[in-house]
Amino acid sequence: MKLLLDAHMLNLNQTGNERYWKNLILNLNNIDKKIKIVLYTNLHKNKLPKKFQKFDVYTPKFSNGFYRIIHGLNDAIKKFKPDLIHVQNFAPLKKTVPIVNTVHDLCFKICPNTFSLKSKLAFKLFFKRSLDLSDAIICVSEFTKKMLLKYYKVNPKKIFVIYEAADSNFYYLPNKKEVGGFLKKRFKIASDYLLVVGTDKRKLPIAIIEVFKEIIKKIPHLQLIITGPRTREIKDEKNIKFLYYVSDRELNYLYNGAVSLIYLSLCEGFGLPLVEAMATRTPIICSKIPVFEEIGGGCALFIKNKQELYQAILKIYQGKNLQKKYSHLSYKKSHFFSWEKTAKETLKIYKNVLKKSF
Repeated sequence: MKLLLDAHMLNLNQTGNERYWKNLILNLNNIDKKIKIVLYTNLHKNKLPKKFQKFDVYTPKFSNGFYRIIHGLNDAIKKFKPDLIHVQNFAPLKKTVPIVNTVHDLCFKICPNTFSLKSKLAFKLFFKRSLDLSDAIICVSEFTKKMLLKYYKVNPKKIFVIYEAADSNFYYLPNKKEVGGFLKKRFKIASDYLLVVGTDKRKLPIAIIEVFKEIIKKIPHLQLIITGPRTREIKDEKNIKFLYYVSDRELNYLYNGAVSLIYLSLCEGFGLPLVEAMATRTPIICSKIPVFEEIGGGCALFIKNKQELYQAILKIYQGKNLQKKYSHLSYKKSHFFSWEKTAKETLKIYKNVLKKSF
């Protein structure tokens, strides 16, 4: 089996999307060495991480997304002649081989104001056509599948839910003295803190900051640590530290040292920070939205508004036994998610598409 995988976001700090393709590619290769994998990537082979340089690579003339849909993917198909192509959201304009399509979320429909004009135009022009051309559609949660069927007329028989998982770089560090020493040396963090991962508008960072400013009136030494893309709206101020992008190693330490992960959002397709927190035994406070209840049910504190967030932070900070309880529940739930499992289920989809056995 020869696969062409649309990995154009590799090594581009595209957070969840990049993690999905990175882990899927490596786990597919581990499961079956006979699978031939070709990567469609905007980077030349020697600029990819070493673990990806063993694969055949197609690098297009232009990195533009519209070029990828209209020309790039088809050019790669002509050159490498794969049995199947696996894309994300957008299939090549002309179908010449079977297509598997991963849809992470429908946030461009649910929260359109958080997307650029260019992105909204791409979805308007190409998304429905891509769904129609796809032989199988992978959704990363039941919620995403439900939203896909709500907004588009798609045959539900060709939609399959396959969960994501935490990267292997995220794991529990039992030596908290070592964790504290690393955080103090690397980031000058020397007190208890809450962790926020992601700064997109739909992740409500400003609302979290507003609540936190009320919290420190009661807990003056508590800090709020925020990681994510640079933004004009968020800056370092009293008790708030904005770290921008951090390495996975650094983020693993940040999870391990946090009192809790605060993960609010108006819309997500899955929520990778939830399973990363689970893997590191970090208590979770998150929005009470359907997809988070699906992924984090039984191991998270769910909140619906600012007042509930305020109370949840006080509750988790002041209750050491509660911290231990949610730490244990978080870690227990983490065993449900596995990239190996994701890759095996995805490989089954590939085989069924090629056999036309749906």
